[in-house]
Amino acid sequence: MMSVQRLFSVALYNQRMSGVELVDQCVAMSPSRPRNKRNKRWYIRLLSYFLDVTFVNKWYQYLMSRLEKMNPIIFKASLAHALINAGSLQQSKRGRPSGTLPAAKGKT
Repeated sequence: MMSVQRLFSVALYNQRMSGVELVDQCVAMSPSRPRNKRNKRWYIRLLSYFLDVTFVNKWYQYLMSRLEKMNPIIFKASLAHALINAGSLQQSKRGRPSGTLPAAKGKT
């Protein structure tokens, strides 16, 4: 048997690949919607995949930064709730505030 020295780039790829494989495994375990291979709207599948990858990354960041562990489904629900409510907080309304009266436009 002949031994062949491995290239540095191959060794580096194999060393770093474990994180990518772990993310792909987590995305495959809990997709946000059923994967339909015959779906003609490829962009919906792509958007769904990117949302799943984003969720998995945020879940790992949450686990690394906190002492308590949270179920991924509960975390996904709380993340979705926060994203839905993100645009509704403190939006400035146009026009005159409802509690004030308009200034009088008369001659004094």
